[in-house]
Amino acid sequence: MDLERFDLNLLRVFEALYRERSVTRAGERLGLSQSAVSNALARLRALLDDELFVRTPGGMEPTLLAATLDEPFRRALDGVRQALALRAPFDPARATESFVVGMSDYAEIVLAPELLRRTRVEAPGVAIAVRHVDRGSAFAMLDAGTLHLAAAVLPEPPPHMTRVHLMREHLVVVMAAQHPLASEEVTLERFIASPHLLVSPTGSRSGAVDRALARLGRERRVLATSASLLAAGPMLRSGDLICTMPERAARLVAGAFDLVVRTLPVTTEAARLSCVYHLRHEQAPAHAWLRRALASIARALPGLPAEDAQ
Repeated sequence: MDLERFDLNLLRVFEALYRERSVTRAGERLGLSQSAVSNALARLRALLDDELFVRTPGGMEPTLLAATLDEPFRRALDGVRQALALRAPFDPARATESFVVGMSDYAEIVLAPELLRRTRVEAPGVAIAVRHVDRGSAFAMLDAGTLHLAAAVLPEPPPHMTRVHLMREHLVVVMAAQHPLASEEVTLERFIASPHLLVSPTGSRSGAVDRALARLGRERRVLATSASLLAAGPMLRSGDLICTMPERAARLVAGAFDLVVRTLPVTTEAARLSCVYHLRHEQAPAHAWLRRALASIARALPGLPAEDAQ
């Protein structure tokens, strides 16, 4: 293929088609008409001598060649974008960028409200979309380019990503105000004897508390699970279940649903909330502003109050 005949804009069309699997949606993503996208696809097919995308009832499915080209084409576009971004200073007050931020349930409750408030004040033209991530999905989404960064309790990332530690958090016990333990000391024996609600986005019935108990040769009774810290609030308010949560989230949930927070009677490792991003964004001024904002919000979180009086 003659590189001189290859229009860089065709890579943008390929990228949009690969992500959207629709000529119409690709056009909307690029701000182009449907006919312009169709013409660009025809040029790509001629240059690469392949159909690239085949129309099916489920949308435009990529051919084997298209699937093979996706990563190198994306790297090429990322390189161009990164190079151009180096020459464009970021002015939050005038910016119109859109960011997709992956957050765990905990990070969204604790960090997202202030991130949105600060964005409205400092960068009113910037749009923030929050998507749920966990340790099983964050890195794949960052690799795919569907996230600008991820904030969650995450393992060590691969070498082409950077991790910045934001904050440490401890677990506490949350329960209804009328629960018997609300007016008693939460001893290990009472904790184990109580039925538990476990917050687990993946539906797992085991967590950090269970690992800590196992080291003591003990186990608790997990009778229910919830995918959301916030949804756990009304589940606890009218029942006899207790639940362990990160303390800052627990304080917010307890305040919203008239719950009581107590000290956890078993020692667990402190959870470390991290921000992870792909190195393709390392030098982008807009992305650097977003990273600084998130880190600043985490540092500025108020201290935690002492345990409620028993």
